Order: sequence, then structure tokens, then C-alpha cells
Amino acid sequence: MLAALLLATAGCSDHRGHDDTATPRSTPTARVAQPSTPPPTPWPIAAARIDRIPGHLPHHDSSLPRTFPPDDAVLPDLLTDPPGRVRMTYHPRESFDDGGGWHTERVFLLGVDGGWRSLEMADLGLPDSSHPGADTYGAGALSPDGSTWAAPTRAGIVMVDLSSARSRAVHLPGGHTSYLAWHPDGRSVEVVRLHGASTQRTWSIDSLSLGVSRSPYLLPIDGFADDGTVVTFARHGAQTLRTVHRGRSQVTDVVAMPYRHARRGGSVGTERILFGLNRELLAVDGRSGAPIARLRLRPVDAAGWPRGWWRPDTVWFYEASRGLITWDVTNGRTRVLTRVRPAVDDGLYWTASVAVDLMR
Repeated sequence: MLAALLLATAGCSDHRGHDDTATPRSTPTARVAQPSTPPPTPWPIAAARIDRIPGHLPHHDSSLPRTFPPDDAVLPDLLTDPPGRVRMTYHPRESFDDGGGWHTERVFLLGVDGGWRSLEMADLGLPDSSHPGADTYGAGALSPDGSTWAAPTRAGIVMVDLSSARSRAVHLPGGHTSYLAWHPDGRSVEVVRLHGASTQRTWSIDSLSLGVSRSPYLLPIDGFADDGTVVTFARHGAQTLRTVHRGRSQVTDVVAMPYRHARRGGSVGTERILFGLNRELLAVDGRSGAPIARLRLRPVDAAGWPRGWWRPDTVWFYEASRGLITWDVTNGRTRVLTRVRPAVDDGLYWTASVAVDLMR
């Protein structure tokens, strides 16, 4: 799933005997505001403060565990002992070559009761043909309140109610699930699907009815902004256009930052935006796009991947060799939320998902 970060009728089926169908609803064309005049000032990235991750990281107190469980941990079965709500999920280390089927996929889930449980994906009864194939599978995506877990299949996604352990598969148009993200209100989950060789489209699934509709945008890899909008970036000549999608309406303006930094989208907070670059994270002002600070990774650090805003001045991100880390973009302080132990070898990857309403 991590490497994959890249009509029609949709149906859903309950793997305990229930079977429904849903037809994607058509999307009306939204009116788009004309871009404003581009800001006259240049983009002063050289003036941004440069931070680095120290060799020793202090702990950041939170409701998350200090460490992930060992990859070979023997844990209670989620399906026979559902916790009601889950604070975090963790997929043990895997490689891009893994593709043996559902029997190879195992996800750990931390209940709000403090106990870890294990979900053997083969126990959900999904057909072998629905396994995504070679690549890392990932830890899926927890709803903000931790009540539902969603994960990719070749045909769409599977959703598991964490109170009843009931699983439901939702089939979507397209040939492959690229990634998915929950809306901050928890009422829907959006899924980006590959159509044909290179076209990606976003589908929205109602978390209660499982009704499916086409979204009018391509959801960025970092998902929704904190306020529930979707912010996308596009190139228009030498300019970078920012479009804020709110429901079916769109408003577009011009930001000063170069498109090469914004083309993959960013994690949009209430005041700032975080972009993940090759070997650093970049925080910019949410209104003007002016650079604030850059967090450069050391040569011994693994890839850094933005996960979201812990609070308006602090982001949290994935650093493969050490775990989940926070970075205060105002003073440069970095701390670790949850460590992965032992450190990850090259070629192996772990992933985690967190219920954002339960993590602080």
C-alpha cells in the first residue's frame, strides 16, 4: 500500500451473509472562482529556519503507547474479543515483495482499554482474488473516533466495526485502491482508485449506509484539511494555483510557492501547511505560503512522512527507523510519540494509523 501511493455500479457485501448494492451518485459541476493576482514577492525559502532531528529524542506524552508491540507478539484475536474502540493500528514490518495473499497480512490494534489485539486478515473471509498483490499492505485507516477500521482491497475497501467485529466489503469502480482517508467528521471515508493505466479518481463512501458517490477532486495523499476541506494544488504556467474544495464548491487563488514543492499536496492545519519533500519536511504559512521552517533528515534517518497536525504549531510524522515523531515548527523541538523497536532494516517497512480524536 505504501509504494502504491502513486462505471458504473458499486456494491457492498457483508462477509457474514449480508449483500447490498449501491450506485455511485453523479457529481454536479462546481463553479470555480478565478485566481487572484499572484503575490509580487519572491518565495524566500532560504530564509526559513533549518532544524534537524537529534540523535536522542525525548518522549512526547500522549495517550499513545511508548512503543509498538514486537512483530511476533502473540495477542488476543480481535474478532472474538472486539474492543469497541481502537486508538491505534500497527502493521508489522513487511517488504515491497510481499504478496502471498490474505494469510500473510496481520494487523495489531490497540483498544481504548489498553490491550493490543491481532486481526488475521484471512479470517475476514475475503476472496483471495481481492488481495492487492505485491507491495506493502499497510495498517489501514481508523475513523477519527476509533469505532471503525477501513483497509484496501483490490475491489475497493473492507470496513470492520470494532464493537461487533462485523466486516463489510465495499466494491468500487476502478482496478486498484491507491489510498484512503476518513473525513474528519467520521461520516465518510474517501478512496482513491486507479482507473486504467494512469487515471485516478476519488470515491466517497457513507460510513453508515455504504452509499457511494464520486468526489469532484483527487484527494491528496495527506487527506483532508483539519477543517474538513480538501486543498489541492495545480500548475498554471509559472504560477501555483491552490484550490480549496468545500463540499461541491471550489475557490482558487494563487500562492507564491513553487509547484514542485506542492504538487503532491500537503497536510493542511488551521494555520500552516506541511509538505513532505525528499529528505526534509517543510512548514509554510497557510495563508501566504511563505516558508517557516524546514526539518532536514540525517543520512542515517529513514524516510519522513507527514501524518497531520498535533496542534496548530506542531506536526506529527512517520520516520521509519524510529517511529512516530512530533516537530514544533515554531521552535524546532522534536519528540517521539511511539517508538518502533528494534530499528527497521532497509527494505522493511511498518505502518500505523491513529484515531485522531483519541491520540492526544
